Amino acid sequence: MVNLFRPPIIRCLATLGTAIVAVAGCARTRADERQAYESAVASLAAGHRDATVMAGYKTLEAAGVKAFPVLIAHVKDIAEAAPDHFVEARVDRLGKIERPTIGDVCYRLVRHEVEGDWPKGFQHNHVLTKDNVRTWWETHRTNSLHEMRLETARNSLARANKDFEKNKSETTEAAVRFLTERLQKLEHE
Repeated sequence: MVNLFRPPIIRCLATLGTAIVAVAGCARTRADERQAYESAVASLAAGHRDATVMAGYKTLEAAGVKAFPVLIAHVKDIAEAAPDHFVEARVDRLGKIERPTIGDVCYRLVRHEVEGDWPKGFQHNHVLTKDNVRTWWETHRTNSLHEMRLETARNSLARANKDFEKNKSETTEAAVRFLTERLQKLEHE
């Protein structure tokens, strides 16, 4: 007679084997994905052909949150990014042109995915900075992208409101208006 509450050992071993293969397959897939993102980050460097740079950038952009661990790991990377693709060159206080680094590009990809496009005049209200993005990710990695966006929008609006209370100007009022609209749009998604 077969005991229904205790399946035969062969069925248990087969189930266990399937589970192990599934876990190993997931780990291999994640490792392969991570390697693809690492290669994409490496392709952003100066000296690569245009097609290579753009393919790497599009891979990272399309990956969204899945690429965050790799992007954030490279935020401090000081290698020069491909100069013709990542403009935003700045002039330092001595007049020297600072070109974007791989770290700058990786940071901007994360910030853009979470906080979106902003007018330059309001960017001081961004929640994410190159200095805090790693710790921010550690505390938010289990949140959905939508939750991340909502939280950063609320925090940015709070900063803009604080600025407006201190300095009532057209610029601070416009920042509050922009961030209020952004938050409302996110709340309705």
